[in-house]
Amino acid sequence: MGFFKEFSDVLISNQAVIKHRKIRWYKTVILFLFSAFIVSVPFFVGKFSTTGEELLLNFEGFHEDFYELIQSQECEFKQGYFLCDQKTLIVEGDTYKIYLLPDTEIKETENVIVFYNDSFLISKTSTNYQYGLYTFGDISFEELRENFTTYQIDPKEWSGVYLRNMALSNLSFELVIIYIGLMVQYAIYILVVSMFMMFINTKQTGQRWKYGEVLNMLVLAMFSPALLMAFLSLFMPGTASIIFPIFFVVRIVFLYGTMMKTQLDQKPVE
Repeated sequence: MGFFKEFSDVLISNQAVIKHRKIRWYKTVILFLFSAFIVSVPFFVGKFSTTGEELLLNFEGFHEDFYELIQSQECEFKQGYFLCDQKTLIVEGDTYKIYLLPDTEIKETENVIVFYNDSFLISKTSTNYQYGLYTFGDISFEELRENFTTYQIDPKEWSGVYLRNMALSNLSFELVIIYIGLMVQYAIYILVVSMFMMFINTKQTGQRWKYGEVLNMLVLAMFSPALLMAFLSLFMPGTASIIFPIFFVVRIVFLYGTMMKTQLDQKPVE
């Protein structure tokens, strides 16, 4: 119970953060990795909660061109692959140029759709694109045409479902990239800010804190804003991802103020 009591104090008390600045290095590493994971939660939630309607808005014109492709071609999705009667076919849609089973990688990035044998790509611009795998069940264009007519399935809604499936098909890989990216970003941030805090404090007070201790304090201070952001991400992931760096900076400022006060009120830190 003592450990959890002390740890809970760190969440709300800067004095407790300073008190526990000498924690073992491996505890700091574990806490930082866990905090970085928590910081990633809003991005995970936002990625997973993206709807087909949002993706259709992001790739305007996809529904119409995809529908016309289904009506005019004989293709199918089977066991994770895309198959067609014709290969290396180019179809000019109203918005997109559509490549069916090209032999080589398509380098174009402006308004293109590419159905590779084992993957799919839609690109509006060089920065607005979606890549995915055929992870849904087997279905042919002929069956889709029948479903649209017989079962009154909305082609636009199905197009949205298809895009969302593409977005989620390689979600695990994207989550790893998001986590590593945020981890590296905040690792660099904490390393640099710790160094500045140490040097500024030494210059202003003449007392030198060990770099490792200042680093530990920033990692401890990071955890409570990360927890708050993870909670907010359940309701508003976009806002939560913006709030965290603001809250983290605010806590660092107050932590530094507490450091200064500690040195004025007590004997010099050894």
